Amino acid sequence: GSECYTGPPESNSKSNLDIPILPPCGQNDDASEGSDLSKASNSSKVHFDPTITFRECLGEITPNNNQESNWFSDHELKTFMAETVHLCHTSAVDAVNSYSLPAVKKAYESAREAGVEKPILLSSHQPEYRALFADPVLHATEDDAVVHDGSKRFFKTMSREIKRVLIVDDSRMTLKLFRRQILSMFPHVKIDTAVTGEDALGKIEVDSGRGCVNYDLIIVEERLQRTSPINEMEGMSGSDLLRVVNEMEASASSSSLSSSSRSRSSLKIGVSVSLEEDCESLRNKGGADVFWSKPPPKPSNGLRNQVMNALLSKRGKSIFICGC
Repeated sequence: GSECYTGPPESNSKSNLDIPILPPCGQNDDASEGSDLSKASNSSKVHFDPTITFRECLGEITPNNNQESNWFSDHELKTFMAETVHLCHTSAVDAVNSYSLPAVKKAYESAREAGVEKPILLSSHQPEYRALFADPVLHATEDDAVVHDGSKRFFKTMSREIKRVLIVDDSRMTLKLFRRQILSMFPHVKIDTAVTGEDALGKIEVDSGRGCVNYDLIIVEERLQRTSPINEMEGMSGSDLLRVVNEMEASASSSSLSSSSRSRSSLKIGVSVSLEEDCESLRNKGGADVFWSKPPPKPSNGLRNQVMNALLSKRGKSIFICGC
């Protein structure tokens, strides 16, 4: 695995906010914003520890049947490893250079004003050990602009792309739990809740001019309580609701005056306590983009980045949110 660490603070001044004031990783005592951070590599340790073995089965090799291996040569593997080390090291240096303490402080102050005591706004500044091939930057494509959490662009992207969230669940306790967890990752958003599909549809509005609905994230429980106590078949399930929302978005997009209606598509998260049983319905009938079980996943830097990257990808934007 690769070792990632955080150096000491850039100054001795103390903040009245209980927030991390360090770049996410890789900075040493002499490093400062915009400086040459090549010294950071002297304190980091990178090694490869393969955990998967590949065996290639070839037929019998005869003078008339000289089969060659299709696997990578030793030289190709060494080249690949060198490129990976360079890419991950460059990403770590970029994360330090783009880190903005004023932006982080401002985000924490805004979160506190919104009543969020422990917002998750950037990667942990504690040492982290992980395999090099698990580095988040390796998921970015060549066309992606990599944005590191803790940077000014990160906070601008998050506030621009995710403004409103709708959570639909028939349990008041679950609604409170989801609300608290979403606010810990996105403290700036406005959250609406609904207990039935019909209630949710009453809150969803279509913006024909922009070709979208008025929510960026829609989180829906599949097994919603039926509205009729007499007929259990009446009422909408979570996948029913998502299907209707998809139809609303498709209709708005087709009649939109904007040529970039895809840029405001909503990300739909299907939720179920029995995800194995309900996943097919949520995917095929409801068209959910992401699937969460119950209890919901623990809020974290990684989860927030996954949600943002899924939304950015659906909106056709070549931006990749990366945590060091």
